[in-house]
Amino acid sequence: YLALVLSLGSVRPVHLSSMEPESGVAAYPYPKSIPFILTTEFCERFSYYGMRAILTLFINQVVGWSETDSSVLFHAFTVVAYFSPIFGAILADSFIGKFKTIFYVSLVYGVGQLVITLGSVGDTSDGNKGIAGMPYTALVLTGLVLVGLGTGGIKPCVATFGGDQFKLPEQRKQSQTFFSIFYWAVNLGSLFSMLLTPQLRARVSCLGQDYCYPLAFAVPAALMFVAIGAFLVGRLCNMYIINMPNRKEENVLKKTLRCMWVSARSEKVSGETHWLDRGKPNFGDKFVADVKAVYNVSFMMLPFPIFWALFDQQGSRWTFQASRMNGDFFGVFTLQPDNIQVANAILILVMIPIFNSIVYPALAKCNLLTTNLQRIGVGFFLAALAFIVSGIVDLQLEKTYPNLPDSGNGQLIAYDMMPAHPNCQLKFKLDEVSFEISSSDRFSEPTNLKTDSYKLNMITCCGFKCEDLTDASVAIANEESTSLYFWLDTSAQTMRVKQAEFKNKITKSSSGRPFVKIFLAAVDQVPGAQSENNTIILKRVNNPDNEKKQERIELDSLNFGDTDPVEIGKPTDYLIFLNDEELGNATFKQGGNYNLLVSGVEGTDTIKVHQVTPENTFSMFWQLPQYVIMTAGEVLFSITTMEFCFTQAPVTMKAVMLGMRYLTNAFGNIIDIVVMKAFEGVLPKQAYEFFLFGGLTLLCMAIFVWMSRGYQYVDYTNISEEKKEDEEKEVAEKEEK
Repeated sequence: YLALVLSLGSVRPVHLSSMEPESGVAAYPYPKSIPFILTTEFCERFSYYGMRAILTLFINQVVGWSETDSSVLFHAFTVVAYFSPIFGAILADSFIGKFKTIFYVSLVYGVGQLVITLGSVGDTSDGNKGIAGMPYTALVLTGLVLVGLGTGGIKPCVATFGGDQFKLPEQRKQSQTFFSIFYWAVNLGSLFSMLLTPQLRARVSCLGQDYCYPLAFAVPAALMFVAIGAFLVGRLCNMYIINMPNRKEENVLKKTLRCMWVSARSEKVSGETHWLDRGKPNFGDKFVADVKAVYNVSFMMLPFPIFWALFDQQGSRWTFQASRMNGDFFGVFTLQPDNIQVANAILILVMIPIFNSIVYPALAKCNLLTTNLQRIGVGFFLAALAFIVSGIVDLQLEKTYPNLPDSGNGQLIAYDMMPAHPNCQLKFKLDEVSFEISSSDRFSEPTNLKTDSYKLNMITCCGFKCEDLTDASVAIANEESTSLYFWLDTSAQTMRVKQAEFKNKITKSSSGRPFVKIFLAAVDQVPGAQSENNTIILKRVNNPDNEKKQERIELDSLNFGDTDPVEIGKPTDYLIFLNDEELGNATFKQGGNYNLLVSGVEGTDTIKVHQVTPENTFSMFWQLPQYVIMTAGEVLFSITTMEFCFTQAPVTMKAVMLGMRYLTNAFGNIIDIVVMKAFEGVLPKQAYEFFLFGGLTLLCMAIFVWMSRGYQYVDYTNISEEKKEDEEKEVAEKEEK
């Protein structure tokens, strides 16, 4: 659509259907180069959106950054992607032309994708079968810079290069068809990639992990090289019309900036009505008038960045919100958190024709949304509304969260791994806080305490000797969950207590996969136990013999103790084995965290499952309302701002306005970075940040409405058409004379 708007010269983009084909169209065959250009665009968009869809979860889960830092990196990458089109346009229009810009910058793009893929292989830490000593974080960051420069560099070139293949105005109707197909290629590429790459990430195991980010990144990388190959084949077959720039002419963007710079530094001139009038002696009246038009439109664009600040969080904050939801799709398959972004790609394809054919005509009868600025204002409102809705959803979602300790507090869970004592419950105190361990469940309720070191005071020992516990102490760490477990020292027939070596996993995984931690008591008495090298094996009930789908937790020679929580694979039903002996079964659900008690103590269950963190019960489909509202806002805002910039800019300045509009997207992502880091740890709930962004957008909307009241429309497309008609009329009169 963008390329269509920019290529149609004197035609208003909202009235494309009213254009009549020019005479002589049949004399020019449809360009054979177009399939290569469309293939290039489809593959490039697949590559970009496929990588982008899984980026935030990769940075969070594999690189190990926090949700906020992962979101900040995502938006920093987007900043690069929307700053670099300016340089791509200058390179194409002033130096090497569109073909060479697309080809050479695409090579940089492809290399960047390969570097990210290599970085995603990782090193050999945490059981990963990567490359020893691999500086994977540095590689990923380097790759992101290259991809950002690459995608931005070719962004302003591919569509317009396709437009160059047509002879206008003779092939105007054919060019319209091309740009319609081009738009669908863009959206289909993003649609398929956002469906496929998250599933590859989650459903395929590789390099000793239950997920496979290298494959998920490799597919977009491969598609980028398919794009380069398709584009190159068209050149080797000599199918392209290649227009080279006139290097003697100064790039219009560079000239515009120079005009502003010179005018700002010059002294006032007589008859000055605008500070840009100072540039007339150097640049002429006509060019200065065009720059003034750019200045006026740019002033109206000042609030635009806040819309993009909200819109681009679909790939960051909204993805993390989805990770705490249940992605079950009617029992058929499980949606991954990064899959839900595809809702926007589907909805935009549905909504554009609905708005153009139904919504706008219906509202026009009531004299509503008839101007660009009205539609843009409503687009602001819908973006704010989408974030308010997402905040409300997050508040409801928080009701399913575990009782997490606040800053300055920690959490304690106590486990009874003593011989059975059904009519008595172990009781103890830490200072004035009482704990009671259920004799049937064998664990206490999670209790939050101030960060400190506490002395253990036993209240009820249920007939076991516990005098030796008077000197026991418990350390509570900040914002962490720890455990105590009581067991019987059979040699002395006395109760012992030990604080767990590893902390409990209480926060929900961003992948949605469950974590399992093992507590052990008298393992040597458990069926199937060996003297050493014991292993707990979790086998999926529906596929127990597939070793690639099994989870193995090494116990070594541990008899009493605990293990580090391990993220397991697909949330489903598992059979639990100690070595080759089946002990029982358990169901581990999406988003849940579990402590698994394995006991050989007489009179106790061999296995008992304690769900520390509740599973995700809030359906991912509750995000659909916010996606519907945001996509409606995108139709009103994104497409309309493009038309506004096109119709309100002189012909010579349309490329400059395109560059300015890209910059509003870049600055929007800078707003995300600043707000996220400034309020990190300040706002107690994620919902409050959503409300903050919604409030900022409503404020910007109010400012925009106030600015709009004084704006005077100047339709340069009609001016150009009228000027052309006057020139033709003047020529005809001269011929008559």
